[in-house]
Amino acid sequence: MICFLLVAVCVIVPVRICFVQRDSQAVKNIFGIVDFCFFIDMIVTFFTTITDEEELKEITNKKKIAKAYLMGWFWVDLISIFPFDNASNLFYSHPEGGE
Repeated sequence: MICFLLVAVCVIVPVRICFVQRDSQAVKNIFGIVDFCFFIDMIVTFFTTITDEEELKEITNKKKIAKAYLMGWFWVDLISIFPFDNASNLFYSHPEGGE
């Protein structure tokens, strides 16, 4: 499911950025659900075993898994789900009638 969402986001987001001036509320809700799915994936990653490349052993220690994730892809994943569009609404005023 996450692979499908990744492909969909990689195709849809550039099209939205180039050709859509304002998203409907339904589109905003759909992308909120997609971000939530990626957030759940981040949580699941903390509980997914990893492989020690040197010893070719499966690591099940939660502390080691969390440390490896925090030292690696966690920050990329966190930035990718941050709602920049919603955050920008807090800092920029919109003309009357606009969102």
